[in-house]
Amino acid sequence: SSAAKGSEGTGVQWGAGLTGEPGMLAPQTGHDLTPINREDAARLRDLHVNCTEANLREVKKYAVHYPHLFQVADIVGNTALHYASMSRRSDFVEEVLNIY
Repeated sequence: SSAAKGSEGTGVQWGAGLTGEPGMLAPQTGHDLTPINREDAARLRDLHVNCTEANLREVKKYAVHYPHLFQVADIVGNTALHYASMSRRSDFVEEVLNIY
C-alpha cells in the first residue's frame, strides 16, 4: 500500500496502513502538533531501523545530534524505545532507556 502526502510543504507522510514499519510517520511529534520535515523523516526511519537492529553506536549518534527524534512516534505510535524492544536485547533496551 502507498502513503499519501501530508500537508503541503511539511514533508510528512500519512501512513496508509497500520504496518508498524520503521519510519511510517504520525502527523505530529509527540504532544507537539508541529509536523517534522523530510530530513527528520529520513533520520527517524534510520533511527528506528538502528533500534530494531540494536545498533548502539548509531543510536547514540542520534541521541547527540537529533535528540528530539526520540520523542517522535510512527503511524502506529511506536517510538525509538518501542523499536529497541523489538530487538529483543534487554541490554540494548536499557541503554536506550538511559537516553530518555
